[in-house]
Amino acid sequence: MLVLFETPTGFALFKVLDEGKLSQVE
Repeated sequence: MLVLFETPTGFALFKVLDEGKLSQVE
């Protein structure tokens, strides 16, 4: 899981997924 944070692509993907979750909550 930590590997995702070490790569720009992984970080970007995580950010998009995180934003998607926040949108569903609201």
